[in-house]
Amino acid sequence: MKEMAVGRLVDDTTEALQNWQLRPGVRYRYLLEFRIFRHHYGTATTVFPEMFHQYVQDAQRRYTTHDISLVKFRRVRWAVDRLEQCYREGTLTWRRLPPMSAAAPVIPAHVGDFCAYLQAAGRSSSTLRGYGRIAADFQRHLDERGRTQWNQVSGADVREFIPYMAPRYQPSSMGPVLTGLRAFLAFLATCEGTADSLPAALPRGAAPRTVVALPPTDDETQRLLATIDRTTAIGKRDWAMLAFALYLGLRSIDIIRLDWANLDWRKSTVSLVQHKTGRPLASRCSPWWAMPSSTT
Repeated sequence: MKEMAVGRLVDDTTEALQNWQLRPGVRYRYLLEFRIFRHHYGTATTVFPEMFHQYVQDAQRRYTTHDISLVKFRRVRWAVDRLEQCYREGTLTWRRLPPMSAAAPVIPAHVGDFCAYLQAAGRSSSTLRGYGRIAADFQRHLDERGRTQWNQVSGADVREFIPYMAPRYQPSSMGPVLTGLRAFLAFLATCEGTADSLPAALPRGAAPRTVVALPPTDDETQRLLATIDRTTAIGKRDWAMLAFALYLGLRSIDIIRLDWANLDWRKSTVSLVQHKTGRPLASRCSPWWAMPSSTT
């Protein structure tokens, strides 16, 4: 290692990277992260060994607080690893990204037990994923606040979780977050003996929906369907999918999962189990079912 400025290190690493057979997009992302690194510390700043670790730790903190994505965090790690290798060895050789020692949660984990409890209660798979993610985020929030036992959790910890999660959701979408957190806090009260008053620290509801989306009128529906060319097989498929959404209000996930077994041609009905809620649904398709050239 020798004393050098950040600008010189970035230039040397960029030159060494030219010998690598990289896709243009990958090379561009490396160079972009190099420039951000140089701008962060300043071109004339002298490189010091702890600089690389500090930069990655700062990126990890921003990833933990949802300021950057996981993809961005990985790009930072790859770029800084190349800079550090060039600084310490004077050249670049291909190597795997060294594992990063992540701090283990210091508070007892109950996310898995909570999901098992929800599954035993008959909750849908989408509810398990959503509530489990909220429980994991809440536990990460407590870890960052230095809580080591569940009996240390207070109403202030619960209230501070709302602004912690707010950047990831629209105001009108915070309702499921509050509901999931209430369920997790109720579960903790039974298995950890946390205070029953913790759910009361949450607001009663999310921000009210201020915009009501009205369904299209019959005339708008007909004009929308008329834009599809039904003389081709793809056009007929698109017309049928759009008709299921407009006339029956089916979710997109339920439309793409439809099979012939879901259709009763004689009764003109569609029967299915909704993917999101797990509830059965049977809808009558008349009169649009019999429209000419709709599916044939």
